[in-house]
Amino acid sequence: MRNILIIPVKKHHFCEGGNPAQQIARQRTLRIQYNKPWCSRTKIISCVCLAFALITTGCGYRLSGYTEDRGRLLSPVLKRVSVEGLGRYESLRKTLVATLRGYGVRIVVPGQASARLVFDDRRERQRRSAVGDDVKASEYLLTVEASFRVIAGSEKPGTLLEKQTVRAEAAYLSSPDRPLLTESEKRAILEDVEAELCRKIVLRLATI
Repeated sequence: MRNILIIPVKKHHFCEGGNPAQQIARQRTLRIQYNKPWCSRTKIISCVCLAFALITTGCGYRLSGYTEDRGRLLSPVLKRVSVEGLGRYESLRKTLVATLRGYGVRIVVPGQASARLVFDDRRERQRRSAVGDDVKASEYLLTVEASFRVIAGSEKPGTLLEKQTVRAEAAYLSSPDRPLLTESEKRAILEDVEAELCRKIVLRLATI
């Protein structure tokens, strides 16, 4: 609700000089001041939000999880995909399913799939890649490698993508004081490696 402040005006201000018509007109004049701080703040916030939306849209930014542009990367034949050959609770499968959904892909059972993503192999290994100058620290590589192929669904049987092998790895340091990674450290590194592996898988799928 608007707060209206009416400023009183003394009568003698209206009666000084002028003809009667001018005096009557002056007497009917009230100076009204609107006090609208809430409306002003709302308008300012709305303008700022609108400007931000226009700027980010023009620069090509999208909200997290926005899949319209991502969905255009993959062929329509990949709209319904089954992921096979990986354990249901395996971390690579969970990461891959989340990644594919981010590109607008529906994960379904093989009987409903327009394309079947079949994994033939998944390997993980750690090896020492370098030794420090003081021979007190070593660099190790954690490598994850996977082989897969893409088969068309039951509606149109056939091979959509021949066998592919992708690899991702990350380096970490080990010292005599701490020769081994803790479980939480290894899990964090593995999550990053598998996320990179899934991005490479998506790039291969984009060639279909």
